Amino acid sequence: MYIGIIASRYAKALYEYTEGRGSAEQVYRQCMYIVFRLPRGIFSEMSAPVISADQKLLILKTALARTGGGELHGDLEHFIRLVIARHRDRHLIYILVSFAKAYRDRNAIFHATLKTPFEPSEQFKESLCRLVLDGCSGVPLPEGKTPKVEIEVTVDPSLIGGFVFVVNDHRVDTSISAQLNKLRKAFEINNKRIV
Repeated sequence: MYIGIIASRYAKALYEYTEGRGSAEQVYRQCMYIVFRLPRGIFSEMSAPVISADQKLLILKTALARTGGGELHGDLEHFIRLVIARHRDRHLIYILVSFAKAYRDRNAIFHATLKTPFEPSEQFKESLCRLVLDGCSGVPLPEGKTPKVEIEVTVDPSLIGGFVFVVNDHRVDTSISAQLNKLRKAFEINNKRIV
């Protein structure tokens, strides 16, 4: 079976389970933390067949506690136990990403990432949110849901200046480092033509 099919089916089940229990938002926040903040090596460790189910769960809980992610939500823990018992633990990261996407789609949340060389001001983030909402005015939304924008900020000093903003499949890169790379490539191409 394909990874995408497995991930989407388990994600749908997790969404329906947490929505029914009223914990979908808390589980979504924790899934986002697990996917974006935990080291990737944890998921390869968890998929090792020689590690018991309890040890796999302990690896995840320990990583969450050490990185400041708090305690694993009860509903998410119950679900991860099920995933491990069904020997789908190597698909866990894909399931959590699919769950986050399903949650955002059903709650009219637009997820964006902003990478800047310094911490942006609240005013700048709010103007980006308004820009995204204005640009998504023709997008069909779930009935009765007000669109929201969720911006994940990453500080990367290597950008030198400007920013990289990604929402859905659109990317705006105004960073100085990207402009310098374009200029460098243009010089390389021109130098090859002369020789």
